[in-house]
Amino acid sequence: MRQKMHHQSVVHIGFHRTGSTSIQAFCWRFRRRLAKLGIAMYEGWHRPANHVELHVGAMRPERMTPFKFKAGLNGGPSYRRMVEQRLSRFIGSASQDKFLFSAEGLSYLREEDELAWLRNILPGKAVIVACLRDPAEYLRSYRLALMRHGIAESSDPDSIAYTRAGSWLLDYPARIEPFRMAFGPENVILIDYGKEVYKSGTIIPSFLRVLGVENDFCDQDWSAFFLNRSPQRPGVSAAR
Repeated sequence: MRQKMHHQSVVHIGFHRTGSTSIQAFCWRFRRRLAKLGIAMYEGWHRPANHVELHVGAMRPERMTPFKFKAGLNGGPSYRRMVEQRLSRFIGSASQDKFLFSAEGLSYLREEDELAWLRNILPGKAVIVACLRDPAEYLRSYRLALMRHGIAESSDPDSIAYTRAGSWLLDYPARIEPFRMAFGPENVILIDYGKEVYKSGTIIPSFLRVLGVENDFCDQDWSAFFLNRSPQRPGVSAAR
């Protein structure tokens, strides 16, 4: 994929249960304003504001995520090629130099080959943005989200549904390290979800700060964006 050296990608990887849906909905609603500010938001293949194809393409086919489970997608070489073609068209048609991507499923990436593919398809220098939440609060909310998706808790320590004590999901340094290795530690930005929500009532201003456009928006712009607060409890079925 041919890229201009001055291009930059801002990639929001979640984590889950840290306001990702609010960030995505906000950025999608204000995508035209962002475009005028020099930021092109990618329009997703399966979901416009949540670029799930990035993690489906990057992740090894045998590994599962809530979206892959519900959509029945495994990724693989042909899927990757289609994603690469979509991104190439998007980059080629944009007049902006900064590109915005968001997919909380990317936070599940762990393997070197997964991160390498992601790095190679992104235009220019990539900045990774991760929002971290108090582990106990995160786990409680994450369990409810799995129930909402119909995914039962797993006894497999490598599963995304393994939520017992010592789960890899709570080892934030280990989850962030592959991104530091792939993109450089100076290009990984961590946001404290609890601190920002306490200060602003929402995670959105801190994300706009990373984009460098916080002063181009105001409280009224983001006041209505606090989504996915209360997952309901449906029946569950097993998934790895």
